[in-house]
Amino acid sequence: MENFDTLLEKALREWPNQIVFGTLDIDTNPHYPRDSFSVEGLYDTYEKIIEKYINHEHEIIWANLHYSIYGVVHDAAKYVKKIDLSNLRTSEIKYDFEKKMQSFIDNKHGDCHLADIELAQEYFKIESELLKKKT
Repeated sequence: MENFDTLLEKALREWPNQIVFGTLDIDTNPHYPRDSFSVEGLYDTYEKIIEKYINHEHEIIWANLHYSIYGVVHDAAKYVKKIDLSNLRTSEIKYDFEKKMQSFIDNKHGDCHLADIELAQEYFKIESELLKKKT
């Protein structure tokens, strides 16, 4: 298991460097709720990336990290027509990802496998040790 920065670096290599956003449903339907929208093709990109992680021993790490990237990119799509992924705020990705990992530890899903809980705990242990070395 690696620290967040290393995981994110690897994950971002699996995404296109730049994404030109397709149509937003809020563009085509003025009555569509503004706080909930979809971006043509973006979720498909996410699903294609995580395909190889389904049933992988670190599935919860990779699927949730990629979903956190997807979330930040999705939110940006409301305001821009294209984005260079090197411009993403990694702190927002990390915040969302760690919230997801903590939910596994807290078993908020109610059906977490012990291996997934342990993997999330291992992630936080590595991050904690890295923080101690920096101080």
